[in-house]
Amino acid sequence: MPLIDPIRQLKPAPSASRVLQSSVLTSSDTGLPTLLWGQVGLEVLGTGSLDMGTGNTLSVGYINSYNNIIRNSLSDTSIQLLVDGYASGSVKVWGDLVVEGSQSIQNTVTFAVEDSILDLNFSGSTALAAQDSGLNIGRNGLSNARLLWDESETAWMVDNGTGILQTIGGATGSGFLGSTNTNMSSSTMLEGANLTFDGGGEVQGLPGTPSTGSAAVSHTYVSESLFSYVRTNNTQRASTVTAPATASFSSVYTASAPDGFEATNRDDFLFFINGQHIENYATTIRQEDSNFMLYIDSESVAMEFDADDEIVGWGKFTT
Repeated sequence: MPLIDPIRQLKPAPSASRVLQSSVLTSSDTGLPTLLWGQVGLEVLGTGSLDMGTGNTLSVGYINSYNNIIRNSLSDTSIQLLVDGYASGSVKVWGDLVVEGSQSIQNTVTFAVEDSILDLNFSGSTALAAQDSGLNIGRNGLSNARLLWDESETAWMVDNGTGILQTIGGATGSGFLGSTNTNMSSSTMLEGANLTFDGGGEVQGLPGTPSTGSAAVSHTYVSESLFSYVRTNNTQRASTVTAPATASFSSVYTASAPDGFEATNRDDFLFFINGQHIENYATTIRQEDSNFMLYIDSESVAMEFDADDEIVGWGKFTT
């Protein structure tokens, strides 16, 4: 049988991406498969692994892979498969990551962003049509917490897990505009801070009675409680005088001082005996049931009461 010299007999023209193959059918003349040159393709490389070896390049269409780095058709590094010091499966994208789908699921413990500004409702650098935008925080079985820009209200809204959005406010210059704020209880302004109203603004909704001496008061409290007490001054005549130092005013009561004020005391009264003023330091007053009682220190004022003396008081009597 003559020897077959493929190099000499087939005489292939110089060409890249060619492979020497044998035919499936045997030649009727030789009883051997026919040798021929074919195009290189995955189907002729077998079904095993293709190992190009370290430092070699496999070029397929527009993808260029080299030592865990994938380059594009311009030989720019696009994706790097990270190994040492990184979790298994880590990759690094060198260019922009454009996601055309409707969802992006991040299975991460911490999502860190280097940029200080986070753009929402943008396509690239172009703002989309105005609509509600914000953050939604899941709470595993509880109502979600939300921070939302409400386009219909043109204001920032917050939902602290109640399912109800409440206005934070919209700042314009040094002002703070907004609707009802219900989550500012027990808030404290910084020392030296001022609350200034422009255009006739005023504080409203204060309680009828202040809770502490340092609390702000309402117009109702000032007009109905404070002014009423300040203007309450009546004259009463003692119904019974008992020597040497007691006078009783029957069915007479002292006016009660408004909350936050010192209780009514002897300094709120003037007393006279037969037209002569009795010094307040020598007097003691006491409410005993329906009777207002006056006691004097006889020694300090060098006087005593007689049963027929006229004792007159002027001050915070209610009747």
